[in-house]
Amino acid sequence: MDPDLLEGQCSLLAEELRRRVRPEVAELVGSWSEGGTRVVLISASLQPLASQLASLCGASRVVASVPEVSGGRLTGALSGPRPWGRRKAELARAVLGELAVPASEAAALGDSWSDRHVLRLCGRPVAVSPGRRLRRLAEAEGWRVMEGRRAGWA
Repeated sequence: MDPDLLEGQCSLLAEELRRRVRPEVAELVGSWSEGGTRVVLISASLQPLASQLASLCGASRVVASVPEVSGGRLTGALSGPRPWGRRKAELARAVLGELAVPASEAAALGDSWSDRHVLRLCGRPVAVSPGRRLRRLAEAEGWRVMEGRRAGWA
């Protein structure tokens, strides 16, 4: 596939996902951004999609799965690490180090079991419409839980 075609498809998908974001999530993250908090979007999604979504939450930086391009075509592989599970937490730790922000002062939002690692890393974890396992963990750890219909990602 041509990388430009992927960019176009990601733009269309981002518009659809914007309509599905829970208002409470958008308001919370928007208030952080407007209040001067640096917002970093760390997602296993492909970089072109994550970059489109970054504007939604006022993210100043994106760490996402970067598709590999060879000869002007997407190869189907990634050119770097996939921010998912433990690796997402490692990447978050690296970003916090670069920004000189203690993990205890960082917030993280997650909606799936695989986000538990990054939620445990940060001092202000928020489980968003969590599934059963993440909900049990959030309740046991005393994390904030944002209720609502399960939107699939936020």
